[in-house]
Amino acid sequence: METTIMTLNERFVKAQSEFKHPKMTAINPHFRSKYAPLINVLDSVIPALNKYGISVIQNPKTTPEGVSVDTILTHGAESWSLGAVVFPLTKRDAQGIMGAITYAKRCSLTAICCISGDEDDDGESAMDRTASVPAQKPVFKKPVNWLPDLLAKANTLEYGEITVKNFLILKGAWPAGCNGLEELPSPTMERLLKPDAWLQVVDYEQNGVPS
Repeated sequence: METTIMTLNERFVKAQSEFKHPKMTAINPHFRSKYAPLINVLDSVIPALNKYGISVIQNPKTTPEGVSVDTILTHGAESWSLGAVVFPLTKRDAQGIMGAITYAKRCSLTAICCISGDEDDDGESAMDRTASVPAQKPVFKKPVNWLPDLLAKANTLEYGEITVKNFLILKGAWPAGCNGLEELPSPTMERLLKPDAWLQVVDYEQNGVPS
């Protein structure tokens, strides 16, 4: 019986046909855009890669400029390397470094696997328009000055906006037909931003029952 030995390239082609674009369940509080967290990216490619005998290695390092991550796909003696990609680091404490490494691992893995983990903003987030375009205040249908703070808080939780929504539903404070935090009435959001209310949200995420 003849045994066919597949190369890494042939194995990757088969695995790639089974990749799924990861679910974008997290929200960037600065641009209010959705993205796929690292765990979703891993879940979308690792099972298919492992199915065809391909392992993934990610080597993070700190550099004078920030952090770098090299993503490597291997099978036997064969390997592919994306090459070290450096990401700037502005906060050099444990949380800042780990956050940058997580971001770098996510970007590097989506790049080598050719999948999308972020919403396409046509390059807006990479452009500096402050010198050429006067700053303009965003226009909303109703006052939502609390929204950036709330989104920043919500995304410190494991499930982000989903946790807040489910908490408010159980509290009977989620209006019918509301599609997201930005559509909630201002009084509800202002109340939610108060420390005592936010502690209840955190308690709900940890224990599953609103206090």
